[in-house]
Amino acid sequence: MLLAAARTDTVSLVKLRRVVTAGALAVVGVLGVSACTTHTGAAAQVGSQKIDTSTLRGMVDRGMAAAAAAPAPVGSAPIQRPDLQSRTLGELVYLDLLRDQASSLGISVSPSDLSTYLQDFGILQFGNMPDFYAAAAQSGISRQDLNLFAERRVLETKIGEKLLPDAQAPVSEAKAFYDQQVAKYNGLPLTFPAVQDFLVHVMVADTQVTPAVLNRLRDLSGHRHVSINPRFGTWDAKQFQVASADGSIATKAAPPASSGGSPFSLS
Repeated sequence: MLLAAARTDTVSLVKLRRVVTAGALAVVGVLGVSACTTHTGAAAQVGSQKIDTSTLRGMVDRGMAAAAAAPAPVGSAPIQRPDLQSRTLGELVYLDLLRDQASSLGISVSPSDLSTYLQDFGILQFGNMPDFYAAAAQSGISRQDLNLFAERRVLETKIGEKLLPDAQAPVSEAKAFYDQQVAKYNGLPLTFPAVQDFLVHVMVADTQVTPAVLNRLRDLSGHRHVSINPRFGTWDAKQFQVASADGSIATKAAPPASSGGSPFSLS
């Protein structure tokens, strides 16, 4: 949600662990499941595009290794592989849907877009990049895969700019948040002019931009179908989650999608 000027909350590790649930799961549920899709070698299929099982396995392996190597946060339960696997698969599906929509709108994402997003987010939320990388690792996100999660938010922002060109937070609110973070961390290595554009867009992401993007994808639901390989569970469209199924790797349902938006936000 839109960050009020008085708020100083940072993204929690709980929200980081939901990196693949918000938005992604809701969209997949709306787009539905195709019962006749062939899943040979694929964890899921979005339209004619397959998400390879090897891709999913690699990301989950790296995420579990990152979490195991990171200092465990006090009072936090260890990450379970089935949970991380379900959330990661949902994110990959959602990212594929975003890429398809971006292509239709003539939108592209450069390596510079991704590195700038991660730098701005990491420093503004955690004060420095090492602490950001550590928090991501504790949440099961390897440094190698951070660009995929950044790509999701960058694509949402760029698509949102097409759909809602005037959706920006007031500069005064952006400056107030920046000043709070400067005080919190006793200084930041980024000036306000350097992050102003980032802030005015990301501060309205969850209340305006992401809902508009989701509605856009829902409008296109008849053109692309989503199917999850039964080996990895079944899709529960009502609860917006990957649920366990007989013979599947999943042992329980993934956590429901959060209404608070992606952890790559400032809310």
